[in-house]
Amino acid sequence: MVLATGCRVQTDGLCVGACDAAASPGDSPYFGEPDLLPEAQPDFPPGAIPDLLPENDDYVGAPEADFDGAAVVADAGQAPDLATGDNDGQTDAGPWRRDWTRHPSVFAQMGASRLWGLSDVHGDRDRLFLLVGAAGLVRGDAISPVWAGGSDTMVVSGDNIDKGSQSVEVLDFWMALIPQAELAGGNLVVLLGNHEAEFLADPSNSKAAPLVSELGSQSASDFASSSDPHGRFLRELPIAALVDGWFFSHAGNPGGKSVREIGATFQTLAAADAWSDSFFLDPNSILEARSWWPVAPGTNSFLDGYLAALPGNHFVFGHHPTTFADPPSGNIEAHCAGRLVLIDVGMSAAVNYSMGKLLRVDAPGTPQETARMVDPAGRTVPLDLTAP
Repeated sequence: MVLATGCRVQTDGLCVGACDAAASPGDSPYFGEPDLLPEAQPDFPPGAIPDLLPENDDYVGAPEADFDGAAVVADAGQAPDLATGDNDGQTDAGPWRRDWTRHPSVFAQMGASRLWGLSDVHGDRDRLFLLVGAAGLVRGDAISPVWAGGSDTMVVSGDNIDKGSQSVEVLDFWMALIPQAELAGGNLVVLLGNHEAEFLADPSNSKAAPLVSELGSQSASDFASSSDPHGRFLRELPIAALVDGWFFSHAGNPGGKSVREIGATFQTLAAADAWSDSFFLDPNSILEARSWWPVAPGTNSFLDGYLAALPGNHFVFGHHPTTFADPPSGNIEAHCAGRLVLIDVGMSAAVNYSMGKLLRVDAPGTPQETARMVDPAGRTVPLDLTAP
């Protein structure tokens, strides 16, 4: 295993934590031996946590070949310029290729100071800005947002495009904030949703009509290509995130696989530009599934088996706001004693089930862990993670 100061830690294509750009091995609990790790850990199966963490700091700052020969650590101390593609491990000569060091298949982290979740913005930059601004995560204005979340981690579970009329603006919003969050010692992780995968598979698909209408004279295929910074951004999104036992993906269904298996399959298909593969677009896939768990009384035991395989404690997903009620409540919902957490609240004006809600988890993965829902006025409501 290898660590690099100022870079996310990598292992087998997974991003497993972050350290401040000015940190040294003595500054972070993730440098050095396992006895330096925080005492409180998620309720993972024995032996699972060390497998996701670096074994030692013998190679701090030194890239090393690991996953299929790819370098597992990027150059330290400089965040990528997502607007231009600079510092992204690419050169002007030769075709573009995803840098799996900077843009891993699955983001994984332990020891987050605070965790936030959001999903299904669907082309509504204005409501997005109001929501994250009220939560204190962003300041400035919607066109030039400034990350104010410090060392917090925020995961966006896909479907940022389509339906609404501001898909390009939403992508620009995230692209501006991601490097700012990294430089502040935090993490802003935007995941792939089914709308992004379907757009990459077929930029002219009918769902993408609102996005295509924003492009003017630019073709949808050009916008989706690696020659456009937006296309590169979409092609570099991870498929899932695992943060202190909270597993985020767009539709939630891991199919009984571990995060390593999910990440390896995703890397193979994304590298081959195989966005129409059933892994992405099958009706029961990690991006498309709806109500993929069995009905009671076997629901919790089924979910426990899937969580143990990851390993994790909670599934956090969007995709379908009417999963538990139709019409939906417009609120974040926790079910099955917190095993299932739905964060698609239909926030886009084009859907309009709500003005938006954020999931906030304090002290994630510890005995003091609490979860709350935050609305666009900054009001918080506790989530009951023990309710059936």
